Amino acid sequence: MNTTQQSETYLVDAIERNEFFQRSVNITYDHGNLEALENFYCPISYEQTIIKMMQHIEQSGQAAFTWTGPYGSGKSSLAIFLQALINSNPQVVEAARAKLSDKNKELIIKHFSPEQHQWHVLNLIGQTTAPERLFIEALDLKNSATTEDILQALESRIDKNQRLLIFIDELGKVFDGAAKSSRPEDIYFLQQLAEFVSRTQGKMLFIGVLHQSFMAYARQATAKTHDEWLKIQGRFVDCAVTLSVDEQIHLISQVIEVNDSDLLDIRANTKFSSQVDTVVNNIASNRKTDSEKMTELLTNVFPLHPLVAILVCQLSKKNFGQNQRSIFSFLMSAEPNGFGYYIKNTKLDSFTVFTPEMFWDYLDSNLNSTIQASEYGKQWLLSQMAVNRYEELNGEMAVKLIKTVSLISIFADGTGIHASPELLKGILAANDKELEGVVSALESASIIFYRKFTQSYMLSEGSDFNLTDAIKEQLQDINTLPFEHLEQFEPVVAKAHYQLIGSLRWMQVKLLPATDSIKDTLLKLQQEVDASLVGYYCLLIPKNDDELKLALEVCETVSSSDEFNHIVIAVLDSHTTIIDMLKDKIALSNILKNEERLLNDKIARQETEGRLVEVEDALNRVLDKSLSNSKWYSKHLVEKGVLLNRFKLSSLASSIADYYVSKYFECNNELVNRNKPSPSAKGAIRELLKRMIENSDEPSLGIEKFPPEKGVYESVIVKNGLHVSEDGENYYFSEPSNERLKAVWRRADEVISKSEGELVSAQQIYDAWSEAPYGIKAGLHDILYIAYILSRHSDLANYINGEYKPTVQYLLAEYLIKVPKEVGVREVSFLEGTQSWIHVLRDRLEEEFGSRLKSKIEDEPLPIAQALVSVFFNMHPWIQRTNELSVKTKQLRNILKQANDPNQLLFDDLPRFFNARDNDEQKVEKIIQGLYEMDYKYPTLVSEINTKLLDFLKVKYEELNPFAEINKRSEALFGRSGDYLLDAYIARLVKYNGSMNDSESLISLLAGNKPAKKWIDQDITRALQQIAAYSFQFLEAEVNADVNSSPDRQKVGIITKSPSSTTSQVREAHITSKNIEEVTSRAKEIAQSLKESGLDLNDRVAVIAKLLESFEDDSIDEKEES
Repeated sequence: MNTTQQSETYLVDAIERNEFFQRSVNITYDHGNLEALENFYCPISYEQTIIKMMQHIEQSGQAAFTWTGPYGSGKSSLAIFLQALINSNPQVVEAARAKLSDKNKELIIKHFSPEQHQWHVLNLIGQTTAPERLFIEALDLKNSATTEDILQALESRIDKNQRLLIFIDELGKVFDGAAKSSRPEDIYFLQQLAEFVSRTQGKMLFIGVLHQSFMAYARQATAKTHDEWLKIQGRFVDCAVTLSVDEQIHLISQVIEVNDSDLLDIRANTKFSSQVDTVVNNIASNRKTDSEKMTELLTNVFPLHPLVAILVCQLSKKNFGQNQRSIFSFLMSAEPNGFGYYIKNTKLDSFTVFTPEMFWDYLDSNLNSTIQASEYGKQWLLSQMAVNRYEELNGEMAVKLIKTVSLISIFADGTGIHASPELLKGILAANDKELEGVVSALESASIIFYRKFTQSYMLSEGSDFNLTDAIKEQLQDINTLPFEHLEQFEPVVAKAHYQLIGSLRWMQVKLLPATDSIKDTLLKLQQEVDASLVGYYCLLIPKNDDELKLALEVCETVSSSDEFNHIVIAVLDSHTTIIDMLKDKIALSNILKNEERLLNDKIARQETEGRLVEVEDALNRVLDKSLSNSKWYSKHLVEKGVLLNRFKLSSLASSIADYYVSKYFECNNELVNRNKPSPSAKGAIRELLKRMIENSDEPSLGIEKFPPEKGVYESVIVKNGLHVSEDGENYYFSEPSNERLKAVWRRADEVISKSEGELVSAQQIYDAWSEAPYGIKAGLHDILYIAYILSRHSDLANYINGEYKPTVQYLLAEYLIKVPKEVGVREVSFLEGTQSWIHVLRDRLEEEFGSRLKSKIEDEPLPIAQALVSVFFNMHPWIQRTNELSVKTKQLRNILKQANDPNQLLFDDLPRFFNARDNDEQKVEKIIQGLYEMDYKYPTLVSEINTKLLDFLKVKYEELNPFAEINKRSEALFGRSGDYLLDAYIARLVKYNGSMNDSESLISLLAGNKPAKKWIDQDITRALQQIAAYSFQFLEAEVNADVNSSPDRQKVGIITKSPSSTTSQVREAHITSKNIEEVTSRAKEIAQSLKESGLDLNDRVAVIAKLLESFEDDSIDEKEES
């Protein structure tokens, strides 16, 4: 460089920035772009993401992944890099491989190698449409293409040597669209795709790129969509894409390239090296770090001060930053006081590094409002106020120190950076005396304070509350120790027991004071155990030597007494330390509750809350260690006073669970083997119950494929031999083959037997099953109950709300799920000699009504009663309301209609229907005859309706299908009568065929649109009358509408007027195919008689007129009859 022009040279002329970092990449446009690869930096975390996917593919076949990372975290760049590794261009592949570390290069190249396999890449950009559309367009398929078509098209792109890599960038847009549409099926395709690629044995790989977690998108969706997405999420393995601080620092060094030799000399001189060393030593004193590597990284960020590089990386992780984009925005943009502004406005001859106070100015100029709106808003405002105050006082060094300390307070968490005196001295380039003066002044002004714990300065928020003194005051007033203030332990799970039988059981850990009432407390705990909570680990806390002696005595008693067989006890290790910590916790809690100075002092309150959290964490850590360091006593332990680690505590809990729940039932299905199944599990249970009730005779209950209920069916029902078939076709529910489950059946039998015929609710059976030694979980209750009653269907009568149900219906399952106490069973008594008539009834029912029953009637009271009631209720509902039955039949009908209990029906109600002298055959004959009378009542009514209809509409009976003529005439007349009521009648006749159903529809219309189940006898009478009236109107309408539906159909009329009458008389008649022959014949006879009389035409007409007058009295009746 020409030194004569150096005075006019700015840093921008001596420092180059990699301009490629300015823009975002696009996986479609930048695919195979060498320039993008040359500027790509592949950190170890990116390589680990690739290796993680490789391991899943090789070990489990899982080939569907999501990459999740915030905006600007480099996900698209990583996608381009992965595609470059398998590019068909060797130059691109070599450029990509050169970016890999020596440690992982060989492993990654082995899997992603274009030499071994030819890779195809399908790059898609997410849109707010169904994901199928993306594939249809990319694969050039028809718009009507189905999911199967898409998967087939994808499969055609892979074979033995071909592989396919699918990327969907901006996959979140697809989720946004699906969430707004409230249609979970919009992304169901992704589940199918994930399952498909995972079956290709690594030949196909799917990667979706997300900005936030999978379920974060589902939060804005409906509950139904949310539940569906939970299932879909499980088909993908999520990989977090993010960079560590070290990797981000390296990224910064890749952007900045110093070309000026003078600047390189400055970077290498002692001053800058000292600044780097100061920062590295500061980090190393606070956390473990590789000092040599960190020194090299921070040296390469020149001309940034090394602390600034770390702060920029931390900015990218805050909620007001955007990851790498925040870094590049700072480095590349022209924002005021940014790095670009710095190199354009700093002359080479007046060079100074970009210091922390400059970075503070950059934040103040560009991110002020966003920081104020964040959780760091108050700290930022306080730093601004302090800076403004000391700028007015011309305190340049104080301003620099305030800016530096505030930046470290806000951004340095987790980095190891802390504002130690040595760090501040190096940054400010001040000697000890100067630094001490500035620090002292700022401490006096309550702007900063020194924290001994971290040996660093922090930005103060101006509180004058002395927490230490307040704690001391509170400790003086603490006389008792309420141990409920101690955080209780997590339960100790009986893991071995759980793995063996699938039921989760546990023991609670209790912290108890070693007082005189300790034995009573233990006895009370002993009584609280159940089939889930099988015992207690009790830790005694003595406060003095006397209590310690008592605690040890109690431990000895527990280890040798049967009274405490659910108790395992120990004296708490480190109890003195725990008591001191507990006192501090109580003191801090009291300060937060009662100290008035905290009401208006937010800073003091936050400090107190923070101290309380620290004490609680420390206390919990000591308690956790004490659990393993204490000596335990129990009847279940071979030795007294033994140490038990977490594994042994769980093993002991399993032994106690096995002892207490000795008749356990094995079910390794987490979906249902629990007391509180999830909503999705409840849905599976409900669907399974429905299948058990409605499809019990089908293989697998008719469940197709493998929905959740199929898994429950296989693990609970099939595994235990509950659903069986002897011929491979006809299935039924049987007693279990599993011996332990047989004991569960016998327990239910005992509960029912003890009731002595009284109603037993399902809840009573559940309670018996839940108790030890069975311990059946609530999630299994409904399934086992339905299986139990179906396997005992001949012995049990089912009830809902006290009302007998002849068959097991799905309604029973709904009640069972919601209110099991309203569902119950009653045992049906076995037949005795005095009740032998029901055997005969069973045979007659099979003989007369067997075709109407679903299956053969078993020779036992319950199925016989069920069959009898079923036959009755399958008759037409009008039978239940008509009075047109014999007295005896009405008595039988009322008995059957009110039947709600098979025992009462067979052995109380029906015997009253018989005569005392009746033998078995006569008793049954009365029932059968009553059923016959009721059964034929409605068909008889239908026959009467059809007969009247044919008569009134003048249709011949001799026709092969007399209703065909009615259909034809009605179709021709429909819509032309001018009367909407008559049209409704005609509409029924258009397709009327005289069947039971058609007659029911016609009667309901004529009875005033009344449903059949509400008919009474008056409705039937009205219907018969309306048939006559509507049929006459039908005939009238045919003539008036000039409907030529039949060549024999005519209407004739004659008008006469006599001297004694003031009005004319009209005589009308209908001639149809039914009466035309008779009418024609009689007309010929009369005409021949008149002709033979010798009367002239005038007299013959007069005779006919007089003849018509003689019909006047009968005209109305004749008309109605017509």
